[in-house]
Amino acid sequence: VGGSADLLRCRCRSPSELAFVSKKPYKFPVHHDPKSPTSFLILARPRTGSNLLAGLLDQQKNVRCSFEALHLNETYAWPPLNWTVQARDADRYHFLDLLFSAPTEPIPYPSGRPGHPQTGHFKRVLATGFKVFTKQLFFPELQGIAASPAIRKVVLRRKNYVDMYLSEMKAQASGNYVNTDTSRLVLTVDPKAMAWFFEAVEADNACIDALRLQSTDRFGGADWHSVDYDELTSHETRQGALQGVLNHILPPSHHIPVAFFERGRHKQDRSKRNASIANFGEVYDALRKTPRYLDMLMQGL
Repeated sequence: VGGSADLLRCRCRSPSELAFVSKKPYKFPVHHDPKSPTSFLILARPRTGSNLLAGLLDQQKNVRCSFEALHLNETYAWPPLNWTVQARDADRYHFLDLLFSAPTEPIPYPSGRPGHPQTGHFKRVLATGFKVFTKQLFFPELQGIAASPAIRKVVLRRKNYVDMYLSEMKAQASGNYVNTDTSRLVLTVDPKAMAWFFEAVEADNACIDALRLQSTDRFGGADWHSVDYDELTSHETRQGALQGVLNHILPPSHHIPVAFFERGRHKQDRSKRNASIANFGEVYDALRKTPRYLDMLMQGL
């Protein structure tokens, strides 16, 4: 099987963590109601713009997008999915069924994010889904989702691993993970920890790519779509990138233009890497052995 070695590198949760998880791949339920919305999943890593993408999608008048519904400690899912983590993990396949389903009648909007005020307006949902990090899934879940052409997959990535690592370290240092300007933070970077992080990113990417290849060989790949962090965070390309995602997740007969998007949201960290890394010379020397990573460090400097 092509990519089988990469599948072994998937950094999903171990099935031994929970006794409730079936060893059989998740099977997406067949919707017989023609009015049922399409289902989608955002596959991402932390610090790749997944909150931004989920928020932008949830603002659209025909899309419902939950956030980290499979977070290890919380369940950030659209009401009425007010499940506890314990109840969710006791019946995860049923919980996934609910996440990939939506009522055919109009629902309140703009957002199902906990604590977000409702406007009194309603929208008819034509596409429903959520975002997830690979480590939040068990492999049978990921395997079943990847193999189902009825679930539209959106692969969100960030090309510069150095920026992703610095963003994660700054978020941990500040305690703020959303909409926080961390430009003034200066970090001492452990080159070994950074190398391990890069290895984890490569493993995740290889795993998703292998699953995508298997799915494409069987179904043609129309259920997969890729989007890049830089496209989402640039005012010049954000609307086009979001339009591409909308065209992918909405039924072909209901493709709509982007209604609006958050013009005020952008890259929060505008500092150069040599200003953010206190031991820049040490990191430079450590990355010299891998020119591709060194290029990431030096990009734009």
